[in-house]
Amino acid sequence: MQFVTPASASLQVGVMDRPAGYRVAAHTHPANEVCVSGGSEFLLVESGRIRVTLFDEAWGEIGECDLDAGDHIVMFRGGHAVLVLESARLIEVKQGPVDVHAPMKCFRDSVQGIDQRSA
Repeated sequence: MQFVTPASASLQVGVMDRPAGYRVAAHTHPANEVCVSGGSEFLLVESGRIRVTLFDEAWGEIGECDLDAGDHIVMFRGGHAVLVLESARLIEVKQGPVDVHAPMKCFRDSVQGIDQRSA
């Protein structure tokens, strides 16, 4: 197991390369109560192509990257925007549980819609 995130990160992402026949014994993970501040997010592009723009905590743009099918990104702080370049299917992982009565996102601009289409 090779973790691609630091041990101190609030979201842990690991990669396993195992040969055919390798077996992971049946197991559970012990309960571990932690306090998480902020929201980390993992995006996996299952199909298509997207552009992710990354922002610091003051909404200053710090970079962008294009992701194709099979690519992933882990984001720990600041903000981000996603532009779908080719029709895409994305897998998103973030901390839970989710409060369905609280706002899910804090937008940089006054636009309050989710999943906006560009003109």
